[in-house]
Amino acid sequence: MERLQQLSAGDLMTILIAELPNLEHRSIQLSPYRDEIVRSSALHAAGIPPLPQRTIDICSRATVMEAHCKGLFNLTECAEPLLSVSTHLETLNLHMCSGISPKAPFPSLPNLKTLRLTYSRLAE
Repeated sequence: MERLQQLSAGDLMTILIAELPNLEHRSIQLSPYRDEIVRSSALHAAGIPPLPQRTIDICSRATVMEAHCKGLFNLTECAEPLLSVSTHLETLNLHMCSGISPKAPFPSLPNLKTLRLTYSRLAE
C-alpha cells in the first residue's frame, strides 16, 4: 500500500484501466489541475489494447469561481491518451471543458454518436 501512495493520479488511473479493461462506462472527475488523466507512455507500457468502453464522462470539480479563473480543463491536454484507446466510444460527456488544443490532432472517434457539453467554453 505504501508504494501506491507514491503514485500519481495518472499512474493510478493506468492501473485501474489495466485491471478493469472491460468497463463500458467510465466517469472521471478532475480537480482543477492541468495534468493528463493517464499518460500515453503508461498505457503503452502496460500493454493496454483498444478499450470496449462506450461512454466516458469527464467533469471538472471546479467551483464556479475557479471555472471563471481558468479552472476548466482542456480536453486534448487531459484526455487525448484515454480517448486514443477508446475506439468503441459512442458517448462523450464533457462538463466544464475549456477547449481542444490546436497543437495536437484530436483522436479519431469513428463510433461517436453523442457529444454532450455542459458549462463548457470551447470558443475561447
